Amino acid sequence: MAHSTLESDNRKIRVRVFLRMLKQNLYPNYNSLNLQVGLEHSRAGGFTRQTLYRDVEYLKSLGAKIEYDHSERNGYYLLNRNWNGYASFMDADEMEAAVLGAQFAERILPASELREKIRGSVDSLWAGNFLPDGHSEIQWNSLVIQGLPVRIDPQVFQIVFEQWRSQHNVEITYMSAKRKKAETITIEPHILTFCNGIWYVRGKSLTPWKRNPKHRDFLTFALHRISSAKRVGSLFEPDIEEIDAVNKDGAFDFPRTQGIRLRASGMGLRQVLESFPVKDTVYSDPEHAEIDLEDVEEYKVVNLVMVSGGSVQVVEPEFLKMKVLEQARSLVMWLENF
Repeated sequence: MAHSTLESDNRKIRVRVFLRMLKQNLYPNYNSLNLQVGLEHSRAGGFTRQTLYRDVEYLKSLGAKIEYDHSERNGYYLLNRNWNGYASFMDADEMEAAVLGAQFAERILPASELREKIRGSVDSLWAGNFLPDGHSEIQWNSLVIQGLPVRIDPQVFQIVFEQWRSQHNVEITYMSAKRKKAETITIEPHILTFCNGIWYVRGKSLTPWKRNPKHRDFLTFALHRISSAKRVGSLFEPDIEEIDAVNKDGAFDFPRTQGIRLRASGMGLRQVLESFPVKDTVYSDPEHAEIDLEDVEEYKVVNLVMVSGGSVQVVEPEFLKMKVLEQARSLVMWLENF
């Protein structure tokens, strides 16, 4: 058992170094990889050519397109440079600590740069790490059950995660909030994200009746609404344009507005400063200010104004003031009929 564990650890080291050299366009071969692994991790060096061949086949099984240049470079290279289906670079305890730490950050920290850094760092770990063999069942359950506001089927999570990581299509059975019947759709899972305590996958629809040309056929699915997932096996290339757009604006297609100015005081002022992208703040005194916001989702501003008890008001633009007024009128009508 100890020997098997050592071999597994040594393979992780070899694969990690090998992938880094591939990403750096160093065209690693048996000699250069053996030398580099020996320099960085002496106990993992001295492997055979057959061992490297097995490692290459293992990576290919995960979706890596690896070829060998026999002419000028005399080494391996990646055809799909954006492939991120890495082998595990962390052990189970480290990965679990990171993810659970992010979950706690979501719940106990106010909206702040610190919370975003913690969440962003863990997202990066997810993008570059896979769970070690033998720990998967424990890890999946701890990730998708403990502390989350909604329950996700661990098997569904694992399949979706693996297909996203290896860039393969996945067939999901999905029950949306607006429909009363579960429907099956095949997607390319381009983006997996953890937002406000809930996991989402954003994928390109391959099912004709579900396509949405307005958004280049990309749709966002909450993982807790996926009742089953099945590996399809077809490889896809990551859509860099969509990934960049989600990194900038989020995974949802909510209307966004520029030129918003708010008037806030007391606790409302602190909520705005902590929760919104602020462009400029003009104080009339320490507890009162007018705040200009960067581009932001309209619904977030409306919701804050509605729950602030008058401590946050919309100054500009006029149409957003009217949206708040409409929401307030609807709430009053509902209360009168309650």
